[in-house]
Amino acid sequence: MTNRVDVTLYTRSGCHLCDEATAELAQLAEQLSIDVHAVDIDADAVTRERYNDTVPQIYVGGVPVSAAPLDWRAIRGAIDAVAAGLVEPGPESGTGFSD
Repeated sequence: MTNRVDVTLYTRSGCHLCDEATAELAQLAEQLSIDVHAVDIDADAVTRERYNDTVPQIYVGGVPVSAAPLDWRAIRGAIDAVAAGLVEPGPESGTGFSD
């Protein structure tokens, strides 16, 4: 049995790469047990400062996996590894990769 995997997409309005990432994650969500959470980096100054130059950015299980340009092979591999329980719990979400 696989576990549901939290995937966080840091995004912003007007970002075509972010729109493409949203669409790709929606397709993956139809195939895999993932919960996708979008975070608008422009909602607060701290988040905007942190991710301004790297959106879209994707975290899997609370760990950063890829930023623009996105590496979908790495993203899919991280999702599969977390779902299969092949990684230790991460510090931010309870699942993910250890440092």
